[in-house]
Order: sequence, then structure tokens, then C-alpha cells
Amino acid sequence: MNNDDHPYLSDEADVPEEVRRVINNGFHEHHPFKSGGAIGDFVGIYHEIRSLPERDFELCLEAILRLVARVEQPSCAGCLGKGLAYVKLLTRGKGPPELYQQAADKYLRFATARNWSQDF
Repeated sequence: MNNDDHPYLSDEADVPEEVRRVINNGFHEHHPFKSGGAIGDFVGIYHEIRSLPERDFELCLEAILRLVARVEQPSCAGCLGKGLAYVKLLTRGKGPPELYQQAADKYLRFATARNWSQDF
């Protein structure tokens, strides 16, 4: 199945049930990285995701990137900032170095934007 057509974490991902639940629940939330709610769940599974084998890590990351893209258009600055920071930390030292650099660059552009409504 093409992951672009599948809104949730891929069924191919061999992950703990809690990881699957948190990621998939994000697709049901209007604000998937909301403070005091879903972002706490994502923080709670951070180490589990990073300790996954490479392919399962990549599948989780693909789903999380789709969540971040979902809050980017239309922009929800709070969720976008937290989602970008989460991806930046998640990819630090894990996966291709260029993926981390892309996440870091996008977060930096977001964090330094003067007019978030125009730039994001």
C-alpha cells in the first residue's frame, strides 16, 4: 500500500501498540501536537520510536511527517512549532543526516519567521 494513500502509521510497521495508538490518534486530532495533551503522548513514545529498527523508525517518521504537514496547511503555529521540534529531535543522530538537517532548517525558519501567517 502506498503510504501517501494511507493516513495512519503503516500496517507494515512492527511497533509497540502504544506507539501505533499515539501516532494513529494524531490523525483524529484537530491539533495533534496540542500542549497538555497529544504532545505529551508523543514525548512518552520518543525513546521507543528511536530504539526501533531502521525500517520501523522510518515508517513512524513518515507518519509523523504527514501529521506535521497536516497542521502546516492551514497553519496552526503552536502545533507546527511543536511538531517540527519533535521531528528535529527524533532525527538527531538517527536516520540520514540530511533528514535531520532538513528538519533543523525548517524549524529554524519557523522559529525566526516574522510573519507566521505568510511564511507558514
